Amino acid sequence: MDSTLLTISLTASITLVIATVALSFRDQWASRRRLAAEHATGQVGLAAPAGPATLRPLPLSPSLVSTRSTAGKIDRWFDRLTIESGVDLLPVTLFLMAVAGALLVGGSLWVWQPVWYSAALGGSAGVVLVLGLFLFLRGRRRRAMQSQLPDVMQLIAQAVRAGESADQAIALVGQSAIKPLGIEFRRAARQLDMGLSMDAAMRSLVRRVPLTEMRIFAATLRVQRKSGGNLPGTLERLVQVVRGRISYERQFLAATAAARTSTLVIAMAAPTIIAYMLIWRRDYVTALLQMPQGQAILGLAIALQVAGLAWIYRLLKSDF
Repeated sequence: MDSTLLTISLTASITLVIATVALSFRDQWASRRRLAAEHATGQVGLAAPAGPATLRPLPLSPSLVSTRSTAGKIDRWFDRLTIESGVDLLPVTLFLMAVAGALLVGGSLWVWQPVWYSAALGGSAGVVLVLGLFLFLRGRRRRAMQSQLPDVMQLIAQAVRAGESADQAIALVGQSAIKPLGIEFRRAARQLDMGLSMDAAMRSLVRRVPLTEMRIFAATLRVQRKSGGNLPGTLERLVQVVRGRISYERQFLAATAAARTSTLVIAMAAPTIIAYMLIWRRDYVTALLQMPQGQAILGLAIALQVAGLAWIYRLLKSDF
């Protein structure tokens, strides 16, 4: 490989990695300063200044998103991922982290042995690792909010039964509930204090907490605000329903744990073998890719692997 091209590639990769790390630290520093200022003023989560995760505009409605370009949809996907994962980062920082992961893994393989398909696979693996980490954080945050939601709804029901209004009950929950759900209710309370309607505040809350239980809870508050009714009794019955759904979900996950583990092992077997062959038995892979029959067999194997995983995912998926 040409030394000049190698130097340029390494310099660009190192610069991008340093810029990504610097942006990440900047976002974290801004978030800590905001929290320190809110603690000093006694308005934790209610102050107007906010970090990157709270200043970002909320996602548009699906009808508006469908009119955007592909680049806009990708940008909004990164935006939703950063919001729903609960990290104090900007979407551009997440995008740069994915690009840096691709350059680090793919570039390392390219420098070690300049073969285009190994570098492409390594770059794809770097992107998948970074995005997989944030998807894991999003899933963990969603599970934490789902487990907190019954207690939060019970607290709102008790506050309303004691004579508080729905707005005051939401503010009380925002001050007493722990992260991550407490932050979202503090945001909703702030929006209500600023004059936003209950309907708009609940829609904003649902966009930031994309749970079925939260949609039902938000619809209950909106209907009660428009039509009235026994809100404490409705919320207490809703708490029982939500706890039943959570119990069923846990039982379902326990019953399908062996199948999901087997699927994961099968899914990881082929990429692991391919990575081993690319690193230590490259001549076999080269010979396979040089033959038309080998390319056809490899493409068929990948298609069957994807189809099998999609079918297993469909079998193990359950709408709780």
